[in-house]
Amino acid sequence: IPGVSTVTASADGYAESGALAVTVTDPTIDALDLSGADITTLTVLVGQSYPVTLRRDIEQAAAGLTVTLRVDDETIATVDGTAQFGVVDAEAGVTVTGVAAGTTTVTVFCGASAVESFDVTVATAFLSLTPASASVVVGDTTQMTVTRKGGSLTGALTVTLDLDYDGVITVPGTVTIPAGQASEVFTVTGVGLERSPIEVRATADGYDSD
Repeated sequence: IPGVSTVTASADGYAESGALAVTVTDPTIDALDLSGADITTLTVLVGQSYPVTLRRDIEQAAAGLTVTLRVDDETIATVDGTAQFGVVDAEAGVTVTGVAAGTTTVTVFCGASAVESFDVTVATAFLSLTPASASVVVGDTTQMTVTRKGGSLTGALTVTLDLDYDGVITVPGTVTIPAGQASEVFTVTGVGLERSPIEVRATADGYDSD
C-alpha cells in the first residue's frame, strides 16, 4: 500500500534508537502489444484472444508481484483476472478476448491503486471481394482482390475460396493475406461455358462475408 512507514531499531543497553522513514510507491506498469509497443487502444475481433504483456521496471523486480485486471464491460471483452510477476521477472502475460462489438477499458490495479489502463475495441471483421462482377474469356484469366476489414492486420490470414458451380471458372483453393496487409490478389481462369454467372465465395475463421 503506498504511503510512508517508519522503521525503528532499538536494543538493550543502547541509549538511542535508530529510525528510518520508508516511502512506498506504486510500481510502474506498462501494457505492450505483440510488437512491444505501448498499448493505447487494442483492437481485437469478436471471438479472438490477444496476448498482452505487462512490463514493470526491472529495478522494481526484486520481489514477486501480483496485479489484478478489470474490464469496464465484460459483455464486450474479457481479460485474465490476475497477472503474476515472479521474483526478478520484469514481464507477465495476460489474454484479452473479444466478446461483442464495442469499446471498453481494461484497468490494471496494484492493490487498490490503478497503475495502468488501455482501451479495447472489439470489431466484427468481414471479407469483401472486388470487383463485384467480372468477365473472363475461356482460356484467359482475370484478377480479383480479397480484402479483410474491421480486424487486426498483425498476423497473416488464410482465406478459403469456393464456387457455387464447378466447370466454368477456377480459383485457388486458398489465398493468404500477408501480415500487415489488408488485401491480396488472386487469379480467376475461364475454363467452360456451361453456366453464367458464377459466384465466388471467400471465408475465414472469425470473418463474415460482405
